[in-house]
Amino acid sequence: MREKERDQLVRSIYDAALDPAEWPTMLTRIASAMNCEQSNFAIIDPYSGVAQAITPKWREEDREAFFSHWQKDFSLAGRLEKFPVGQVLTYEDFFDVDWLKRTDFYNEWWLPMGVGGGSFAANVVSDGHATASITVHAPQSRLGFTSAEKKMFEGIVEHVSRSVMILRRLQLGRLATSHGDGGPGSGFAVVDRSGVVLHADGATLVRLNALGLLVADRAMGRIAPGPLKGLLHRAISLTDGGHIDLREGHGSPVRLTVIPCSPRTDYGPVVIDRPAALIWLISLEEVQREKMQRLVNAYSLTPAETRVAVEACAGGGRSEIAKRCGVSPSTIRTHLEAIFFKTGVHRQAELVHLVEAI
Repeated sequence: MREKERDQLVRSIYDAALDPAEWPTMLTRIASAMNCEQSNFAIIDPYSGVAQAITPKWREEDREAFFSHWQKDFSLAGRLEKFPVGQVLTYEDFFDVDWLKRTDFYNEWWLPMGVGGGSFAANVVSDGHATASITVHAPQSRLGFTSAEKKMFEGIVEHVSRSVMILRRLQLGRLATSHGDGGPGSGFAVVDRSGVVLHADGATLVRLNALGLLVADRAMGRIAPGPLKGLLHRAISLTDGGHIDLREGHGSPVRLTVIPCSPRTDYGPVVIDRPAALIWLISLEEVQREKMQRLVNAYSLTPAETRVAVEACAGGGRSEIAKRCGVSPSTIRTHLEAIFFKTGVHRQAELVHLVEAI
């Protein structure tokens, strides 16, 4: 493959990370680059048994026949979960080829698809819960692959793995921000009715575990019994969310907001196939610091005025705000007058609305 063609292929792979609708086009380009009849992507959820595939060259009857009759015994995707991400394998690594060629699957489904000259397959993501894989299949006229083609596919797999990782993060971010501002110091996890974590980034899992909210499970973990699990049940059963405030090990306050999310199926590797809820974890200190910076940028408040503005939103009169800030009530009055002048508000209640909206 020439350098220009390789660059175009790599761009296509990362375009698919930004737009799941580009996956069929990207897979078709991979097949062309590998001189193959087709390239397919599959995600397998061993916990629920859900399987989803992007197969640009399959007809609807091909898909129905495969998932109805052949997937359990002949799918490579389900077998790849035992292998490291990026390791390239072939059908010969899983099946005796002579036996395979005598099966109804090979003769009634595989050969009529126009393939049979060899296949490459590799994991592109494995997070302990779902496994995603990519395969390429050569036409019958070819006799396997060369070592150079295997090396090229290894490079493609590396890029696809990164693309899948980017897409998973973007999808979780969009899912969360559709319900509110992700904000700084935030993390997201999708959890089903029984508390099983379906999707989450590693940092969020670490924080949930540190808060004592996660117990070991066969997959990514399960939410421990307690107030958070009660909120999850309420969100999923009654489609009504809520939040709890906790403190992390170093004493920083953190808020966990639970929001119901509808089951859906998408081209991308984030698959929500059952009733579930989103846990939105956010550091309240980080949020406060971000708001303070926005106030400074928008209204040219001094650091002292910014602190008073944020504390005013926490409630209480001037004496209480003064106590929290470690200054006198008269100093608070002076700061509030300056804040009102710069922001154009006239009362503390108006200031609260302004700060919350910024």
